[in-house]
Amino acid sequence: MRKPLTALAGMRQSCPEDHFEITVIALLLQNTTVARTTQMTRNLLAHHGHIVHFDGITLRAWFTPAEIANVTAEDFKERDRLGYRAKTLPHVAAFFRDHSTDDLADAANLVQLLQQIKGVGPYTAAITGDRQAM
Repeated sequence: MRKPLTALAGMRQSCPEDHFEITVIALLLQNTTVARTTQMTRNLLAHHGHIVHFDGITLRAWFTPAEIANVTAEDFKERDRLGYRAKTLPHVAAFFRDHSTDDLADAANLVQLLQQIKGVGPYTAAITGDRQAM
């Protein structure tokens, strides 16, 4: 394994394939700049993510839906500075906590399912649904 690890050092996935992560990112991108989305993402990872050490680098890994499903909208708004998105994130987390990735991967109507989440409209749902088609 030494040769492949050396050859692939620094390689990373170019985009998340997890429906939950994609939906959170789509939510954070609503009506704001990339810089502001980056700030909100960093806040979420700093407060709810996990520290991971790999190849001499320290990173923050994503939290699971179950880990943030009970965080209050007020905490997301005040602590993580999510603004109006703070009301939607607990609903997104609860939805993905209650639906397995495998179930959603096979869902022909994923966009419609996601729109059942309070605060998720057609645009945000389509971002996640379009990733499924790839």
